[in-house]
Amino acid sequence: MEYNNQYLDRIAITEVKDVEVDIDYADNDIIILDNIKLVTELSLTKIQMNMLAFCYKGKVQMKMNNEMITLNANQILISPSHTFFSDFMLSPDFEFKVIFISNRMLNQILCEKMNVWTDLVYHLRVNVINIDPQRLKFLLTLADAAKLWINSNEINCFQDEIKQSLLRACILGFCGIVQTYLQDKPIEKISIQSQEVIFQKFLEMLQNNKIKHKTVDFYSNNLCISPKYLSTICKKLSGKTAGEWICEYVLQDIQFYLKQTDYSIKEISIILGFPNSSFFGKYVKKHFNMTPKQLRVEIR
Repeated sequence: MEYNNQYLDRIAITEVKDVEVDIDYADNDIIILDNIKLVTELSLTKIQMNMLAFCYKGKVQMKMNNEMITLNANQILISPSHTFFSDFMLSPDFEFKVIFISNRMLNQILCEKMNVWTDLVYHLRVNVINIDPQRLKFLLTLADAAKLWINSNEINCFQDEIKQSLLRACILGFCGIVQTYLQDKPIEKISIQSQEVIFQKFLEMLQNNKIKHKTVDFYSNNLCISPKYLSTICKKLSGKTAGEWICEYVLQDIQFYLKQTDYSIKEISIILGFPNSSFFGKYVKKHFNMTPKQLRVEIR
């Protein structure tokens, strides 16, 4: 299947266009890929979908949200949607398989197990996990089985259910490994499941809004709860208030646009939802102790 801009746009926000690589499968919610060309072409990008990258040979070094990380053989890279990647350096023998999955489908597949994903990517903010080679082979076999079924053109009234079941088996197998990993980590267990759901929805809303620089009231109103209750939940589950989460994502966007684009300071302030460039400059000065122009020079 030829990779085209329709699916490139679903995976990432990038200045690179007309990338043509072969993929295993793609629809509106799931993309399975093992072609290295995509990584080499997308030298800087913002990944739109949740991602599981299984490395089974070689290694790759890259920046994830401006922090350098390395993915080696027998490791899994996990990233939530709307994560920034840049500065890829690959070993000649690097081989991997990636599953991109939308927030909607991830919730549908994991159901009551969604808290495992939330604990890993939002509470602990773990990006790379070691995995036994045999377990990795098992997960890749499940992913390949899903790929074979999807591409078989089999006419079956349970087509979608079978596809989701095979992928769910792969992702649940991964979550089982994560659960073992989390057992040794000091995560407070929250008894009220609704709080975890609210927290997850808040983060998804924050990630999916192009303009993140909004008040806590804006997000809490959309969740039909009070700003104080939203901040209490965030603090309880993650150690950070809702305002701190909003600020963190806004600062990531500021650094991305200043480093990776040639937009003017005024244009960036408009894109990010600031009332004017003067207010934007004060915000940057407060958090980075330098002007937007100085920050742009510093991070480039």
